[in-house]
Amino acid sequence: MSGEWSQAMSYHSPLTDSPLTLLRKLISEVPFLVPGFGSQGGAAQDVAAAFRDDGLGAIINSSRGIIFSFKPSDPKWELAVEAAARETIASLARSTPMKRLSENGVSGEW
Repeated sequence: MSGEWSQAMSYHSPLTDSPLTLLRKLISEVPFLVPGFGSQGGAAQDVAAAFRDDGLGAIINSSRGIIFSFKPSDPKWELAVEAAARETIASLARSTPMKRLSENGVSGEW
């Protein structure tokens, strides 16, 4: 691990790399569970560094933004939940390495 740490630190610039970027460089194969997206204030640009270059490696949690996307009295609440989930996916596909999944032939509707 010390060799990996030294290698990652050699690429690290405190002026350009965020802590998330540094972690991704250090542990590139580990999937990250990333909270704080959506209703909690995090945007796609904020979580982009959690993804590997191939568009994988990050599980983005946006539960509040999806499950509270409707009023309790809304009879079409399922449509609101679906729309919120699709918008979350589209936002991530536009602004993170996740867009590479569709470029590389991974099927999915963004």
